[in-house]
Amino acid sequence: METMPPNDFRAAGARRSRRTPGGDPRGRSRRPDPPDAQGVTPMIVMQLLDGKSAEVMSIAPGATIAAAAALMAGAGVGALVVEGIDGHPVGLISEREVTLAVARWGGELGTRPVRSLMADGMTTVAPETPVVEAMRLMTVRRARHLPVVDRGRLVGIVSIGDVLKSRLEEKTAENQVLMDIARWPKAA
Repeated sequence: METMPPNDFRAAGARRSRRTPGGDPRGRSRRPDPPDAQGVTPMIVMQLLDGKSAEVMSIAPGATIAAAAALMAGAGVGALVVEGIDGHPVGLISEREVTLAVARWGGELGTRPVRSLMADGMTTVAPETPVVEAMRLMTVRRARHLPVVDRGRLVGIVSIGDVLKSRLEEKTAENQVLMDIARWPKAA
């Protein structure tokens, strides 16, 4: 398998795209949904993206699977968004697909295009999607990564790790509040 320097993205048909500060590609800030009946404001996907790097790694459908694997390894990411010529996302390739390709094609991996591994019907979410809905989609679709698309334009990608980290932080904070309430002196 040929190796590629981590910063040689053009050789793999790859692109880096950036989000603007605040997450929205047009520079507007997103507001979360209003509080629910219990007064809790649900966390949205854009809030997850705000805590991540603004770079989104992508690759062309005609690039080789070997180039995609080298790009993922060099960039330290677990998935690449496959973008068409117009810059719109057309698929996703992750470490899972690369592993399946090794098992299926072995030495031919270097010549196979990324499009041969892309699944039909890529699942995406909008920036204002509640995190619990993204988690449900990941579970139902058995997806570890979800591209975040706003009006046909890629604005980020969230992983199952991002979702679990946010839920853990949320539950830890809730636990701390409950422990503080339990320690509060009782009124007479």
